[in-house]
Amino acid sequence: MIFYFTATGNSLYVARRLAASQSDRLVSIAAAIKDHRFSHEIGRDEKIGFVFPVYFYGIPTIVADFVAQLTITGQDDPFVYLVLTCGGNPAHTDRMFARQLQTRGYQLASSYFVAMPDIYILLYDLPDLPRQKSILNQAEKQVEQIIAEVEAETRGQFCSDKFRGGAINTFFGYPFYVKGRKTQKFYATDSCNGCGLCEEICPAEAIRLEAGRPVWVKPQCVFCLACLHRCPAQAIQYGKATAKRRRYLNPNVNDLP
Repeated sequence: MIFYFTATGNSLYVARRLAASQSDRLVSIAAAIKDHRFSHEIGRDEKIGFVFPVYFYGIPTIVADFVAQLTITGQDDPFVYLVLTCGGNPAHTDRMFARQLQTRGYQLASSYFVAMPDIYILLYDLPDLPRQKSILNQAEKQVEQIIAEVEAETRGQFCSDKFRGGAINTFFGYPFYVKGRKTQKFYATDSCNGCGLCEEICPAEAIRLEAGRPVWVKPQCVFCLACLHRCPAQAIQYGKATAKRRRYLNPNVNDLP
Protein backbone atom coordinates (compact mmCIF):
# COMPACT_ATOMS: atom_id res chain seq x y z
CA MET A 1 0.00 0.00 0.00
CA ILE A 2 1.37 3.39 -0.99
CA PHE A 3 0.09 6.60 0.58
CA TYR A 4 0.80 9.69 -1.50
CA PHE A 5 0.20 13.41 -1.59
CA THR A 6 0.62 15.39 -4.81
CA ALA A 7 -0.18 18.87 -6.11
CA THR A 8 1.16 18.92 -9.66
CA GLY A 9 1.78 15.23 -10.32
CA ASN A 10 5.44 14.73 -9.41
CA SER A 11 4.78 12.59 -6.35
CA LEU A 12 1.84 10.83 -8.01
CA TYR A 13 4.08 9.82 -10.91
CA VAL A 14 6.66 8.33 -8.54
CA ALA A 15 3.94 6.60 -6.49
CA ARG A 16 2.45 5.06 -9.63
CA ARG A 17 5.83 3.77 -10.83
CA LEU A 18 6.40 2.13 -7.46
CA ALA A 19 2.87 0.71 -7.35
CA ALA A 20 3.15 -0.72 -10.85
CA SER A 21 6.41 -2.48 -10.00
CA GLN A 22 4.82 -4.22 -7.01
CA SER A 23 1.17 -4.49 -8.11
CA ASP A 24 0.49 -2.34 -5.10
CA ARG A 25 -2.47 -0.21 -4.01
CA LEU A 26 -2.44 3.60 -4.06
CA VAL A 27 -4.15 5.74 -1.43
CA SER A 28 -4.48 9.51 -1.88
CA ILE A 29 -3.80 11.20 1.44
CA ALA A 30 -5.92 14.20 0.46
CA ALA A 31 -8.88 11.98 -0.45
CA ALA A 32 -8.46 9.86 2.69
CA ILE A 33 -8.60 12.95 4.90
CA LYS A 34 -11.71 14.28 3.16
CA ASP A 35 -13.38 10.88 3.58
CA HIS A 36 -12.07 10.39 7.15
CA ARG A 37 -10.37 7.14 6.16
CA PHE A 38 -7.54 6.74 8.66
CA SER A 39 -7.72 2.98 9.27
CA HIS A 40 -6.15 0.74 6.61
CA GLU A 41 -5.46 -2.99 6.49
CA ILE A 42 -2.49 -4.46 4.63
CA GLY A 43 -1.76 -7.99 3.47
CA ARG A 44 0.66 -10.35 5.17
CA ASP A 45 3.55 -9.55 2.80
CA GLU A 46 2.51 -6.06 1.78
CA LYS A 47 4.91 -3.12 2.13
CA ILE A 48 3.90 0.37 3.24
CA GLY A 49 5.16 3.30 1.21
CA PHE A 50 4.78 7.05 1.60
CA VAL A 51 5.44 9.44 -1.28
CA PHE A 52 5.13 13.19 -0.92
CA PRO A 53 6.95 16.47 -1.65
CA VAL A 54 9.22 18.40 0.69
CA TYR A 55 7.86 21.77 1.88
CA PHE A 56 10.31 24.17 3.50
CA TYR A 57 12.65 21.30 4.40
CA GLY A 58 9.85 19.42 6.10
CA ILE A 59 6.54 17.55 5.90
CA PRO A 60 3.43 19.05 4.27
CA THR A 61 0.90 19.75 7.01
CA ILE A 62 -1.70 17.53 5.34
CA VAL A 63 0.68 14.56 5.53
CA ALA A 64 1.46 15.25 9.18
CA ASP A 65 -2.26 15.51 9.97
CA PHE A 66 -2.95 12.21 8.19
CA VAL A 67 -0.18 10.25 9.90
CA ALA A 68 -1.21 11.60 13.30
CA GLN A 69 -4.50 9.70 12.90
CA LEU A 70 -3.29 6.73 10.86
CA THR A 71 -3.87 3.15 11.98
CA ILE A 72 -2.57 0.20 9.95
CA THR A 73 -3.54 -3.37 10.70
CA GLY A 74 -2.57 -6.73 9.21
CA GLN A 75 1.10 -6.90 10.22
CA ASP A 76 3.03 -6.34 13.42
CA ASP A 77 6.27 -5.14 11.81
CA PRO A 78 5.70 -4.09 8.18
CA PHE A 79 8.45 -2.81 5.88
CA VAL A 80 7.86 0.95 5.73
CA TYR A 81 9.68 3.21 3.29
CA LEU A 82 9.52 6.86 2.26
CA VAL A 83 10.15 8.58 -1.07
CA LEU A 84 10.46 12.37 -1.09
CA THR A 85 10.18 14.56 -4.17
CA CYS A 86 11.76 17.98 -4.14
CA GLY A 87 13.40 20.56 -6.36
CA GLY A 88 16.19 21.15 -3.89
CA ASN A 89 17.52 19.74 -0.63
CA PRO A 90 15.22 17.39 1.34
CA ALA A 91 17.21 18.25 4.48
CA HIS A 92 15.99 16.19 7.48
CA THR A 93 12.43 15.66 6.28
CA ASP A 94 12.89 11.90 6.46
CA ARG A 95 14.13 12.04 10.05
CA MET A 96 11.18 14.25 11.00
CA PHE A 97 8.83 11.79 9.35
CA ALA A 98 10.49 8.82 11.06
CA ARG A 99 9.90 10.43 14.45
CA GLN A 100 6.25 11.01 13.65
CA LEU A 101 5.81 7.42 12.50
CA GLN A 102 7.31 6.21 15.76
CA THR A 103 4.59 8.00 17.71
CA ARG A 104 2.11 5.80 15.82
CA GLY A 105 4.12 2.65 16.50
CA TYR A 106 5.76 2.25 13.07
CA GLN A 107 9.45 2.10 12.17
CA LEU A 108 10.75 3.75 8.99
CA ALA A 109 13.11 1.26 7.31
CA SER A 110 14.57 3.48 4.56
CA SER A 111 14.02 6.77 2.77
CA TYR A 112 14.77 8.01 -0.73
CA PHE A 113 14.80 11.27 -2.65
CA VAL A 114 13.83 12.06 -6.24
CA ALA A 115 14.81 15.44 -7.67
CA MET A 116 11.94 17.01 -9.62
CA PRO A 117 11.29 20.43 -11.20
CA ASP A 118 10.73 22.91 -8.37
CA ILE A 119 7.20 24.32 -8.50
CA TYR A 120 7.57 27.05 -5.84
CA ILE A 121 6.86 29.96 -8.17
CA LEU A 122 6.18 32.35 -5.30
CA LEU A 123 9.92 33.00 -5.14
CA TYR A 124 11.32 32.04 -8.53
CA ASP A 125 10.32 30.90 -11.98
CA LEU A 126 10.28 27.31 -13.14
CA PRO A 127 13.22 26.01 -15.16
CA ASP A 128 12.68 26.17 -18.92
CA LEU A 129 11.29 23.14 -20.77
CA PRO A 130 14.66 21.63 -21.82
CA ARG A 131 15.84 21.81 -18.21
CA GLN A 132 12.58 20.31 -16.97
CA LYS A 133 12.98 17.43 -19.42
CA SER A 134 16.54 16.82 -18.26
CA ILE A 135 15.45 16.77 -14.60
CA LEU A 136 12.62 14.33 -15.36
CA ASN A 137 14.91 12.02 -17.32
CA GLN A 138 17.30 11.89 -14.38
CA ALA A 139 14.37 11.34 -12.02
CA GLU A 140 13.40 8.22 -13.95
CA LYS A 141 16.83 6.74 -13.25
CA GLN A 142 16.45 7.54 -9.57
CA VAL A 143 13.03 5.88 -9.47
CA GLU A 144 14.40 2.72 -11.08
CA GLN A 145 17.06 2.46 -8.38
CA ILE A 146 14.49 3.04 -5.64
CA ILE A 147 12.24 0.32 -7.06
CA ALA A 148 15.11 -2.16 -6.89
CA GLU A 149 15.93 -1.26 -3.28
CA VAL A 150 12.30 -1.38 -2.17
CA GLU A 151 11.83 -4.78 -3.79
CA ALA A 152 14.90 -5.99 -1.90
CA GLU A 153 13.54 -4.41 1.32
CA THR A 154 16.79 -2.55 1.87
CA ARG A 155 16.98 -1.14 5.39
CA GLY A 156 19.03 1.69 6.85
CA GLN A 157 19.13 3.80 3.67
CA PHE A 158 18.28 7.40 4.54
CA CYS A 159 18.44 10.20 1.99
CA SER A 160 19.24 12.83 4.64
CA ASP A 161 22.63 11.18 5.14
CA LYS A 162 23.68 12.49 1.70
CA PHE A 163 23.10 16.18 2.47
CA ARG A 164 25.17 18.32 4.82
CA GLY A 165 23.45 20.81 7.07
CA GLY A 166 20.09 19.13 6.68
CA ALA A 167 19.17 19.28 10.35
CA ILE A 168 19.90 23.03 10.47
CA ASN A 169 17.83 23.68 7.33
CA THR A 170 14.85 21.81 8.75
CA PHE A 171 15.19 23.37 12.20
CA PHE A 172 15.20 26.94 10.90
CA GLY A 173 13.22 26.60 7.67
CA TYR A 174 10.22 24.47 8.62
CA PRO A 175 8.75 26.83 11.25
CA PHE A 176 8.32 29.48 8.55
CA TYR A 177 6.04 27.03 6.75
CA VAL A 178 4.06 25.93 9.80
CA LYS A 179 3.45 29.48 10.99
CA GLY A 180 3.07 30.88 7.49
CA ARG A 181 0.94 29.36 4.69
CA LYS A 182 -1.15 32.53 4.69
CA THR A 183 -3.85 32.75 2.05
CA GLN A 184 -4.52 36.50 1.99
CA LYS A 185 -2.31 37.13 -1.06
CA PHE A 186 -4.13 34.58 -3.25
CA TYR A 187 -6.59 36.05 -5.72
CA ALA A 188 -8.19 35.39 -9.11
CA THR A 189 -7.86 37.78 -12.04
CA ASP A 190 -10.59 38.68 -14.50
CA SER A 191 -9.52 35.76 -16.71
CA CYS A 192 -11.20 33.38 -14.21
CA ASN A 193 -13.96 31.43 -15.97
CA GLY A 194 -15.60 30.16 -12.80
CA CYS A 195 -14.88 26.50 -13.55
CA GLY A 196 -14.51 25.67 -9.86
CA LEU A 197 -11.48 23.41 -10.27
CA CYS A 198 -9.55 25.27 -7.57
CA GLU A 199 -12.33 24.69 -5.04
CA GLU A 200 -12.53 21.02 -6.01
CA ILE A 201 -8.82 20.23 -5.71
CA CYS A 202 -7.82 22.33 -2.68
CA PRO A 203 -6.71 19.74 -0.09
CA ALA A 204 -7.33 22.18 2.76
CA GLU A 205 -10.83 23.05 1.52
CA ALA A 206 -9.69 26.67 1.80
CA ILE A 207 -11.34 27.84 -1.44
CA ARG A 208 -15.01 28.48 -2.03
CA LEU A 209 -16.70 29.79 -5.15
CA GLU A 210 -18.79 32.87 -4.50
CA ALA A 211 -20.63 34.53 -7.38
CA GLY A 212 -18.57 32.36 -9.72
CA ARG A 213 -15.19 33.47 -8.35
CA PRO A 214 -12.84 31.75 -5.90
CA VAL A 215 -12.58 33.15 -2.40
CA TRP A 216 -10.04 31.92 0.16
CA VAL A 217 -12.08 31.25 3.27
CA LYS A 218 -9.35 30.00 5.62
CA PRO A 219 -6.38 32.03 6.88
CA GLN A 220 -3.95 29.17 6.10
CA CYS A 221 -3.78 26.32 3.59
CA VAL A 222 -1.37 23.50 2.77
CA PHE A 223 0.48 25.86 0.40
CA CYS A 224 0.74 23.14 -2.23
CA LEU A 225 0.07 25.71 -5.01
CA ALA A 226 -2.14 23.30 -6.93
CA CYS A 227 -4.65 26.11 -7.47
CA LEU A 228 -2.02 28.26 -9.20
CA HIS A 229 -0.49 25.57 -11.36
CA ARG A 230 -3.68 23.77 -12.36
CA CYS A 231 -5.97 26.72 -13.10
CA PRO A 232 -6.89 26.26 -16.79
CA ALA A 233 -7.13 30.04 -17.30
CA GLN A 234 -3.96 30.79 -15.28
CA ALA A 235 -6.18 33.22 -13.37
CA ILE A 236 -5.01 32.47 -9.84
CA GLN A 237 -2.10 34.54 -8.61
CA TYR A 238 -0.23 35.12 -5.37
CA GLY A 239 0.82 38.70 -4.84
CA LYS A 240 2.55 40.41 -7.75
CA ALA A 241 5.26 37.93 -8.65
CA THR A 242 3.46 34.92 -10.12
CA ALA A 243 1.71 36.55 -13.11
CA LYS A 244 4.78 36.30 -15.34
CA ARG A 245 5.97 32.90 -14.15
CA ARG A 246 5.43 29.52 -15.77
CA ARG A 247 2.97 26.93 -14.49
CA TYR A 248 3.77 23.23 -14.21
CA LEU A 249 2.12 19.83 -14.37
CA ASN A 250 4.12 16.63 -14.55
CA PRO A 251 3.97 15.68 -18.25
CA ASN A 252 3.71 11.98 -17.40
CA VAL A 253 0.49 12.50 -15.44
CA ASN A 254 -2.51 13.64 -17.48
CA ASP A 255 -5.27 12.54 -15.12
CA LEU A 256 -4.60 14.33 -11.85
CA PRO A 257 -7.48 13.75 -9.44
